[in-house]
Amino acid sequence: MAWGCNSDKQLDVPKVDKKFIAVSAGHNHSLGILDDGTCVVWGKPGILLNLPKVDKRFIAISAGLSHSLGLLEDDSCVAWGYNYFDQLEIPK
Repeated sequence: MAWGCNSDKQLDVPKVDKKFIAVSAGHNHSLGILDDGTCVVWGKPGILLNLPKVDKRFIAISAGLSHSLGLLEDDSCVAWGYNYFDQLEIPK
């Protein structure tokens, strides 16, 4: 269940055949980790929904105003969305 403004369909949680174990709500998009470690994204069409292809399980997620971050099982991070202020540049 989700509530609030749904201007970009960020509240329209997709029907999946797995269980959600974590969710994060951004400004106009939302994220969810499924019990198999995959991440699903929904909301504003465009770059915010371009989830990077990864071959590891997500263990944490965070949705921001115009970008998102994911922590993977090997302690690496992935970032996607807009990069106005270098927020997608993950320190090594």
